[in-house]
Amino acid sequence: MASVHAETVHTVKKGETLFSVSQKYDVQEWQLRSWNNLKDNNIYIGEVLKVSKPDSNSKGITGIQTYYVKKGDTLWSIASSNKTTVQQLMNLNQMSSSTVFVGQKLIISQTNTSPTTPSSSQSYTVKAGDTLFSISRTFNVSVSNIMTWNNLKSSALYVGQTLSLNTSTTPTNPATPTTPTTTNKVYATVAASSLNLRTSPNGSVITTMPSGAKVEIISTSNGWNQVKYGNYTGWASISYLKLVINGDTTPSTPSPTPPPTTTVKYAYVSASALNLRTSPNGSVITTIPNGAKVQVLSTSGNWTNVKYGSNTGWVSSDYLNDNIDSPFNNTSGKVVLLDPGHGGADAGAVNGSYYEKNLTYALASKTKQYLENMGYRVYVTRTSSGSCLPVYTLTPDLQCRVDKAKTYDADAFVSIHINAAVPGAIGTESYYNANSSYDGSMNKQPSNSKVLAQTVHSYFQPQMGSTDRGVHDSSLYVLRKNTVPATLIEIGFISDYRDLNKMIDNTYQNNISNGIARGINAYFGKIN
Repeated sequence: MASVHAETVHTVKKGETLFSVSQKYDVQEWQLRSWNNLKDNNIYIGEVLKVSKPDSNSKGITGIQTYYVKKGDTLWSIASSNKTTVQQLMNLNQMSSSTVFVGQKLIISQTNTSPTTPSSSQSYTVKAGDTLFSISRTFNVSVSNIMTWNNLKSSALYVGQTLSLNTSTTPTNPATPTTPTTTNKVYATVAASSLNLRTSPNGSVITTMPSGAKVEIISTSNGWNQVKYGNYTGWASISYLKLVINGDTTPSTPSPTPPPTTTVKYAYVSASALNLRTSPNGSVITTIPNGAKVQVLSTSGNWTNVKYGSNTGWVSSDYLNDNIDSPFNNTSGKVVLLDPGHGGADAGAVNGSYYEKNLTYALASKTKQYLENMGYRVYVTRTSSGSCLPVYTLTPDLQCRVDKAKTYDADAFVSIHINAAVPGAIGTESYYNANSSYDGSMNKQPSNSKVLAQTVHSYFQPQMGSTDRGVHDSSLYVLRKNTVPATLIEIGFISDYRDLNKMIDNTYQNNISNGIARGINAYFGKIN
């Protein structure tokens, strides 16, 4: 794990509150809430908090620019805002994947005071992220010359490949690239039947370039080329551009197709809920409810770039429908009560520094946000640090949770728990109550409780990706004493690190919580 600047962020430890953290760093609670986008004073163990006023990217050692990852950041968004590429960031920080976490310190750029100079044999060894274009710019030669000197039939390179560079020219410092001369311009032709020219990688479409159109390549970034086409400058997929071998030939001026007349297109969400992502298969921005209307901006493969409210992102095209009469679950007025298991003096299951009460509250908080984005009214039975009752006693505390379902006139009750057993046990399981064998009491809506349990389980279990231990009838207190449809779900086993490592991972937490929310939404669609 990357080191974190001690005076910039703080990792919450057991027993700490927002007030105690504010006192430690001599700041106000409202400042901590503002800097960390907190809705209230609730914090949980392991949460990374900013404890000083965020400013522009900090400077580290002379020549090295660093950046601390904030909530909502992705490696792509950080690369874009700092005018670099994902691959360059991964190389600078020796990362094996593009995953980042809040508080992580990243090297954004590093001044190269001693640029690579070709050896006496004028050779160069290809590194990760290199392209023929980037090498040609570094050593101030043309792509066509490099291909000729090395008898290359295509622009494909591989890491460790040795290239001959028959030039005595001192290479240009990559940190301060110079404008290439006219003789070093690089051109390519469109190798597809047509190719979209976009405002940015995966951005909106500027125009469409026909097959065989010649473009000037300006730069390369993570599978995309920035090109000039007539009077247009934009980005196109590198997969559909073929390099012109004679890079010194000035292309004839293309006759670009005029941009099509702009037509605003809309679609409707046909899924029970649909993730809006930063990029195809990227991180989730928000969840769009069933039937919601979105503006279609562009498409790429099986993904559609849409605008939903103030958010713009990517969704799977399979779950969009042009028909306004798509099925729609009316969430108006529906109330959901989420019950984070345990709390306060009752830690629940424990593995080292990981407590069930903290994990269940983190999952419940995220589920609440997803449900509210769908239009539901959502309540929780306890605060982050407390139990349902101010003074914890087992049975009265359980009854307090049941009573809140009546207080809030809830339409569904979902209790979130983490399991524990002997090492080796893993998996997810869910419960409902449809029997009175324990003490004669039984849930007032057993049929709907079973549908709720089965539906929620079918949505969140695949997101956890552990063993499916099924859905079972049970006499658990919060189920049998409830007057509303109720389910208790066990996300996984804290006692086994295969499950625990997933449950403490932010991405898994988001996906599991989103699955719970989508399952609840689908449940209302079934009973209405």
